[in-house]
Amino acid sequence: DSLNDYLVSVKIHPYSGTELISDSLKIYYRGKNQFQSTPLFATAVADSFYGLIPSQPLGTNVRYYIKAADQSGRVETHPYIGGDGAHSFSINQPPQILSVDSLIYSCNHPVSFYPDYFDPDDSEIQITYENLPGWLTIQNDSLVGTTPDVAGEVDFSVVVSDPYTSVAQLVNITTYVCGDANSDGSPDIGDAVFLINFIFNGGEFPDPISAGDANGDGWPSVGDAVYMISFVFKGGAAPLCP
Repeated sequence: DSLNDYLVSVKIHPYSGTELISDSLKIYYRGKNQFQSTPLFATAVADSFYGLIPSQPLGTNVRYYIKAADQSGRVETHPYIGGDGAHSFSINQPPQILSVDSLIYSCNHPVSFYPDYFDPDDSEIQITYENLPGWLTIQNDSLVGTTPDVAGEVDFSVVVSDPYTSVAQLVNITTYVCGDANSDGSPDIGDAVFLINFIFNGGEFPDPISAGDANGDGWPSVGDAVYMISFVFKGGAAPLCP
């Protein structure tokens, strides 16, 4: 937590039998600067005190120790050697998922997925997945599988966790039939007509755009319409997948 102060509860008992010196009861803490102090306050319970270490930025390693004195002249710290052996805790920086959240594949295409992530703390990371489609399986923290033979969309979640925080990303996979520019489920003469309308009449884009690239040259063009006509009427080669 980098927004709220950090509660420290302390039990202090003066074994000398004398009174504690109230303004000596302090937490000494250090974030990215030198040690500073903050007071301890008595609670309604005997020998029980509390104090608050101010909130610190993400990525900070906080070190702290307790100091107290009583009327006998005795001064103690906890840990015993004070700042040299101070207690510590870290303000965790959660991991970040950098992967794209939308993937497009042709039907019957091999898939391999592993999230790209960044963890500023270099913490131990765990990768998990949720709501996977049946054609994806987990192998060594990666997803592998082959897309279905029909067009469609599926979503799954990838979760990246360090020891303190988890972040999730919803990933969409769109599958398409090669050459099926009009998205009716099969490559046929209707796709050639769709492409001609797209190219010459400002018609709709193929969705996804790769579905209209029947000859696999990288972008839907008149060559793809010719390719589809040859495939349908002349027994030409089947549409290629970019």
